[in-house]
Amino acid sequence: MGSILDITYEDMADVTPSDTVAVPGGMAAGFGSDSGGTMTVITARGTTVQRTTVAGRIYNVAIQQIKSTGTSATGTFVVYARPFGPRGGDRA
Repeated sequence: MGSILDITYEDMADVTPSDTVAVPGGMAAGFGSDSGGTMTVITARGTTVQRTTVAGRIYNVAIQQIKSTGTSATGTFVVYARPFGPRGGDRA
């Protein structure tokens, strides 16, 4: 039996935190950073959340944005899995 931790992602992208620009494709299946530190994100449901993250760990929460305000982590990135971006459900 598989666990929730058995996830294979289709793609990933580096993201520059921004208070105005969404992640590439508008939605990602998860996020993380190379350095760890605080990250402020906007979830798929539009909730703004700030958390202290661990370097290299992927947080399996669908997000639409990594905000620059409240983010101290560097090397921020997002990961993609169906049905999330960058092209959503139309991926082959």
